[in-house]
Amino acid sequence: MALTDGRHALIARSDEQFAAAVVRLYQDETLWNTLSREGADFFAAHYSFEVGKARIASIFEALNA
Repeated sequence: MALTDGRHALIARSDEQFAAAVVRLYQDETLWNTLSREGADFFAAHYSFEVGKARIASIFEALNA
């Protein structure tokens, strides 16, 4: 998904890392706010309805070319 750990989300590779990330996020309001804002912006820029619509339109344009 091209997310950046600590900017868009907290990425864990094990159960222990996931639990530690949840606790860290719960205890750090600044981190919570940053991830909330940056994560929402990332998904809006890459996975919003408008982005999907534009991608589908470009596929149809390429098929008609």
